Amino acid sequence: MQKRSYKGSLRLDWINKDLSLYYEIDEKEGKGVRPVWVPKNDIRVAEPRILRFAKDFGDKTGDNMLIKGDNLLVLRSLVEMFKGRPDKEKVKCIYIDPPFNTGNAFKHYDDNLEHSEWLTMMRDRLFLLRKLLRKDGILFVHLDDKEVAYCRVLLDETFGRQNYLNTVTIKANSPFGFKHTSNQLFKSANNLLIFAKDSAQLKFKKTFIEKGYDQAYRWVFDDIKKPEDKWSWKNIDEVVALELGFSNARDAKKELREDEFNAERGVFAIKNAERVFRTASVTGGARLKRIKTLEKSRKLKNKIVRHPNDDMDYLFIGGERVLFYRERLQEVDGNLLPVEAITDIWDDISWEGIAGEGGVDFPKSKKPEKLIQRIISISTEKMIWFLTLLLVLGPREPWRTKWNVVGLW
Repeated sequence: MQKRSYKGSLRLDWINKDLSLYYEIDEKEGKGVRPVWVPKNDIRVAEPRILRFAKDFGDKTGDNMLIKGDNLLVLRSLVEMFKGRPDKEKVKCIYIDPPFNTGNAFKHYDDNLEHSEWLTMMRDRLFLLRKLLRKDGILFVHLDDKEVAYCRVLLDETFGRQNYLNTVTIKANSPFGFKHTSNQLFKSANNLLIFAKDSAQLKFKKTFIEKGYDQAYRWVFDDIKKPEDKWSWKNIDEVVALELGFSNARDAKKELREDEFNAERGVFAIKNAERVFRTASVTGGARLKRIKTLEKSRKLKNKIVRHPNDDMDYLFIGGERVLFYRERLQEVDGNLLPVEAITDIWDDISWEGIAGEGGVDFPKSKKPEKLIQRIISISTEKMIWFLTLLLVLGPREPWRTKWNVVGLW
């Protein structure tokens, strides 16, 4: 396998790249026999099939579908279903959880394809998934480090390198018990490769996660109704202690449990977010523009200083900028809470105790419902098509769609 330059980007080559894989089905065993390499236009892999609905899953009012079968055939059928529809009626968001190709054997499938087979199967499916997306559509591909680098190059080829958005690192495992026995570094991370159909048309919805009280915000202005040159401030621990009826913070912390005092401080900070603050250094162009003001502020440590004719509403104390706690708050479910904008590192979603989520007993390889919720939240609005695929394979069976859901949210 080689990587070579192709129009300014990388391109993968592998054995039989110009072919597709076809599995004959042993009807008695219900499994596939040895896969056969066939031309891409072979009718057995290229022909769309009509979806037949064999069972009512209880959704009487929506357009949700649960499809079980060979996902390559399913995808070709879905492409046909969406052909000719207006762009706004096509799929907005796709999340796929393909086999990681770890080389392990699981209860329902063996995750150990030849690398050329894995690449071919992914290539053929990514091509169809792109067809399903509308112009502002987005794709999430969930993998670990075994194949994620190769899949990134496949996606560059299929979607265009310019439509790469992010790689999110997800903390999926914790190093405890017998898990941490390898002579290599413990593997904790999963990855989400995120690509847009057309990055110029995609808009991420800004999403926040709730955070606890940030102890860097440790100061409180006494009375902000006074002129700024009269403002004074105290340590938040002392102010909270006095409100709780203690003479000082030391006595309060001695009498109360640490978590109880921290909770009281967090509540106080939210209620008084206009007065609670921290300071932070000023860097870059902002610093160069206000250098004389910052020097003045360092000399007047107990006074509020403003930069003359400033185009920004900045206050300075001790040579640093004042940051109010109100800037950390956002409305979540009707309540103002301290939040943090999500980044490309997701370590706040629990993977423990999810084996029975959704009423499905699937202890291995299941992904948290909160992970799917976040993916939907950052990439979609109301009333959109969302497609999620869990692609399952074995050494003698075709990649099957374990759960293939198309839903109207």
